[in-house]
Amino acid sequence: MNRLIGYTLGDAFKLAREEGFEIGEITITSPPKMEILEYDDSFRVLRVNTSENKLNILVCKPL
Repeated sequence: MNRLIGYTLGDAFKLAREEGFEIGEITITSPPKMEILEYDDSFRVLRVNTSENKLNILVCKPL
């Protein structure tokens, strides 16, 4: 599911469900000294790890 890289999180959720995957964990990354604790559908997917039928996704806030 590396093809989800670059998509918004909302679009990635939609495509993952269509392919039969569940979302396992979503992790947020941000620049140093900037703490972001919540995400929304506009965040961009940076990395996707697959574990069985679940996706673990790393996202960041778009500029």
